[in-house]
Amino acid sequence: MVQDVLSSMDSDEVNSIEDNVEAMQVARVIRACFFDIANNELPEFSTLFQLNASGDSTKPVMMTRPDDVRSIMLVKYNKLNSDNTDQAFTRITPLSIEDFFDRTQALALSDDVVSSMTHSILGDDFTFLYRTDKAPDYYTIIDDHTVFFDSYDSEVDNTLQKSKTFCVGEKEKTFLLEDSYEIPLDEQQHSWLLNEAKLLAYQELKQQTHAYAERTAKRQRIKAQRQKHVNRDAMITYNQLPIFGRRTGAVTSKVIMH
Repeated sequence: MVQDVLSSMDSDEVNSIEDNVEAMQVARVIRACFFDIANNELPEFSTLFQLNASGDSTKPVMMTRPDDVRSIMLVKYNKLNSDNTDQAFTRITPLSIEDFFDRTQALALSDDVVSSMTHSILGDDFTFLYRTDKAPDYYTIIDDHTVFFDSYDSEVDNTLQKSKTFCVGEKEKTFLLEDSYEIPLDEQQHSWLLNEAKLLAYQELKQQTHAYAERTAKRQRIKAQRQKHVNRDAMITYNQLPIFGRRTGAVTSKVIMH
C-alpha cells in the first residue's frame, strides 16, 4: 500500500517502509487513515468475549472488562439454577451509574437476601447493595472497566462466573508499522483506505489536492458503510437495538437506512 501511494505521488520506489523518510511518512499516513476508517463500527472489529470474574467472595457481583475489548454492546448471563440446569442465557439490561445506584440502594440490608460490598474508587470507599437470591437483571459500568451487577444466586455460585457470560463488543485496534503487517480490512475497505491515504498524503506531504482520490474515497466511504455487513438482513434487525458503549450513561440507537 505504501508503494501504491508513493507511485501515485511520483516518488521514489521502495522495497521497505524503512528505505527512506518519505516511505515511513506514508506508512504513518496510512495508519492514521486506517484508524479513521476502523472507527466506523466495522464488523471486522466486533467480537464475542466473556467478562472476567472478580474471584473475590466479598465482591460477588463485580466483574471486569478484558483489556483488549474497548466497548461493550451486549451482555448475557446464563441464569441456570439448582432447579433448572439447562442453559438460560438472558440479556442483562444496562443502566447508567445513577439509575443503577438508585435501584440497588432501594434494597434493605435487613432483608435476608440482601448483602453489601465496599469498592474503592479514586481512593474513596463506596458501598453497594445487591441481592443474593437470583441471577442478575441489570448492570452498570464504572471507570470504563469495572462491571457491577445487581444480584447473583448464592445457592449456585460464590460469585458471578466468567463462563456464564456471553458478550458482544469491539476489540482494540492495532496497526503495526512493519512491511509484513496485514491490514485487517476486507477488499472493499482496502480500496477505501488506499484512496483516503492518497488524499491525505497529497495534502500533508505535497500540499496538493488529489481530486480523483477525493471523489473515489467519498464514493467508497458511502458504499462501504452500506455494505459493511456480510449478513445484511440480520444486521438490519440487530442495529435497530440500543447500543451501549463503555461510557457510563451513554445510550444511543441506530437504524440502517436504505
